[in-house]
Amino acid sequence: MTSLVRMVGGLRVVPNHRWHTLAFLAGSSGRSPVYLGVEVDASAILARQSESAGCSVVAQVVAAVGTVWARHPEANSSFESLGLPLVVRHRDVDVKLAFDVSVDGTRTVQSAVLPAAQSISPAAITEWITDTRERLESGDRGPAQAFRFLPGVVGRAVFDIATFLPWSHRALGTVAVTSLGHRPIRHFYSDGGTTMTVGIGRMIDSVALVDDRAVDRTILPLSLTFDHRVIDGALAAEVAADLASELEMSGSTTAAELERIV
Repeated sequence: MTSLVRMVGGLRVVPNHRWHTLAFLAGSSGRSPVYLGVEVDASAILARQSESAGCSVVAQVVAAVGTVWARHPEANSSFESLGLPLVVRHRDVDVKLAFDVSVDGTRTVQSAVLPAAQSISPAAITEWITDTRERLESGDRGPAQAFRFLPGVVGRAVFDIATFLPWSHRALGTVAVTSLGHRPIRHFYSDGGTTMTVGIGRMIDSVALVDDRAVDRTILPLSLTFDHRVIDGALAAEVAADLASELEMSGSTTAAELERIV
């Protein structure tokens, strides 16, 4: 299809591959986002990545999100308004993951949903991420591709209808994960349209006190955005702390680490 990008004086029509983003943003109006962050000791994450080539950092975060959100059904919920404010709790943790891909020679963000992430291993998630990226890069972008052929108003209407369908969480996710860890970005706060969104920043070297001794550490910063209509800050903080603990599991300071004393 011929690109819809046209130059009219100093104006440029929004590229058609971004129409799904416009429909999403319009459909997300009325949200009440709040932001918090947590720093994760990445020792265990790096150890698992070293032991298994199929255990990427993003895959480990997605797997941990699946495990933690299954423990907190309040966070694994979505807000609906059908005359009355409603909260829908979901059985599975469906993770919407953002992908930085090129479409028609232009960089853009596309997303895909991994259903039932609470029952999938990091290795299987890594394989899914690789296959999904290849599919998106090849031009197969699933339902979002339909927005390339729909006028703005029609696309918005289709999006609104889709969000009310019983299976909408399979297309929109119950929690979102996005990463800018491949760039020198430590903290960024994205709203993926779900009750909670986890942003992965770039790992940084730091120093921590362990038994009054300074020890080198690698820190993974995570940024979390939550919808205040669904949950409060106390629960969001509990989920963030639980996520950090899950990622740090088996990551206690070893003798080898203590030898790296500053």
